Amino acid sequence: MKLHDHKPEDSQVLQVNSLGDDHRLCEHLTLGEFKSRDGYGLCLVHPALLTGFILIRRGIGVRMKIQSGFRSDPHNARIGGSPTSFHRVGMAIDLRPVVPEDEMLLVLMGMQRLAIGIGMGGVRLYREKSFLHIDVGPKRT
Repeated sequence: MKLHDHKPEDSQVLQVNSLGDDHRLCEHLTLGEFKSRDGYGLCLVHPALLTGFILIRRGIGVRMKIQSGFRSDPHNARIGGSPTSFHRVGMAIDLRPVVPEDEMLLVLMGMQRLAIGIGMGGVRLYREKSFLHIDVGPKRT
């Protein structure tokens, strides 16, 4: 499966209220972690993004905190996100490894190398905020 150049219309629409926050999107990711932070009732998630997340999580072997997953349009605008952000269509996730601070940069750089190696679309390391952005859009770093 390729992990780049996917289309938003392939994202799955999930009803947050009927599934609940504990609904597992995959082994190490719940709907509550991925959904929009503003209480929006729907959540979009692209299957290829979940595949990329699983491969990175397994490859690194540490727990991940989700800085940002799906964002509703109002939430995305409120936090100053790009109007064309892949977060708005469930095609992006920002990951922060749960490791001691003195190991953070080394683990993030390993995650970045792994994300590029498995063919994620967008990969960007935010050193100052200690997280890695990955998405399944066009290839870029």
